[in-house]
Amino acid sequence: MFGIRIDLLCLTAIVLIAGLGVSAQAADTILEDCVIEPNKVAEVSSPVDGIIDKLAVKRGQLVKTRQVVAILKSSIEKATVELARVRSERDQAIKARRARLEFTQRRLKRNQELFAQNLISEQVVDEAETDVLLAELELGEFLEERMIAILELERAEEALEIRTIRSPFSGVVVDVLVASGESIENRPLFRIASIDPLNVELIAPVQLFGKIKKGAKATVIPEQPIGGKYKARVAIVDRVLDAASGTFGIRLQLSNKKYKLPAGLRCTVIFEGLAPATSEKGTEDSGSGEVDRNLQSKAAEGDQPGESKAADGGDKSGQTYTVYLFSTRSEDVARQVNERFNNEGYATAIITSDNESLTRYRIGVAGFDTLSAAQEFSDSVVGKLDISKTWIGKDARNN
Repeated sequence: MFGIRIDLLCLTAIVLIAGLGVSAQAADTILEDCVIEPNKVAEVSSPVDGIIDKLAVKRGQLVKTRQVVAILKSSIEKATVELARVRSERDQAIKARRARLEFTQRRLKRNQELFAQNLISEQVVDEAETDVLLAELELGEFLEERMIAILELERAEEALEIRTIRSPFSGVVVDVLVASGESIENRPLFRIASIDPLNVELIAPVQLFGKIKKGAKATVIPEQPIGGKYKARVAIVDRVLDAASGTFGIRLQLSNKKYKLPAGLRCTVIFEGLAPATSEKGTEDSGSGEVDRNLQSKAAEGDQPGESKAADGGDKSGQTYTVYLFSTRSEDVARQVNERFNNEGYATAIITSDNESLTRYRIGVAGFDTLSAAQEFSDSVVGKLDISKTWIGKDARNN
């Protein structure tokens, strides 16, 4: 559920908003339809096969690093640990070997004193020295066996420990994939997501490549009903662009200390002061990846910004004009905006346009008989309903 794939051709939109009367300042760049995702997601499994004895967490529960989430049946492993512990703590045999070594050392010392007085033969002293050496070797052998027993205890404890499943990091339990008493074998038991920090994944048009850099700050606005504004920082800027759509990926990191935000939300990201503002009419919503100069270069083809100023009088050829107020790739957004314009008394309609296989939804008022009438209406709506720019296009003629 967290591997949400963003449609590069449909979800990216950039709106360059120039404040009224502040054309000399930089405008905000808005990237719409980004997605807030977990920082990481892990499918927690067991390194050994077994039967679930206890599930310690439930779906939706917050967990911390190394917190127990499940325990496998482990009666045999527990018995093995106890046996290894008893063996590692055996010391009677070692005490006996130490006592024997001390005795042989005292006997050797006495024999050496007697030999110095010529009271015993050299052979007796040699036998005493050999007894000391054998006692030392026996004690060393038992000490080695005890060390092996300690290592076996550690191995048994580790075998028992791996039957206790723990969370690899702090986060939230997304899903519980097993039930108590169920046998497991080479499959995940839980899905856990880290949601602090959150990743904000978005797509930007190639025109912004090089302008958005790692470390840049941005404002993230989650979709309703969550809403709100949150500060984030650019963590990754992709160095490989998508040639088909003319876009590239950006990842921001958003702090979520108190887990206030859930993952899986759509959102909008605002980069302040990134795009140059302009007071010229004819700037279309550039979510299509087109820039103003490209739109202006196609003005002669109609349905593009940059028409020349209207001449007085009507058009004897029967040419009509449409004033475009808004443009987007999202059909849902177009419907909402059109409804808002209609409610304010404007006779707008949704006009679709296919350009290089990219469908755009434009909001406009059609049917102006003269270019001057269209220009007059265009001038009257700028500054209202958050409209900062419009453009005029020619309607197709009816032959």
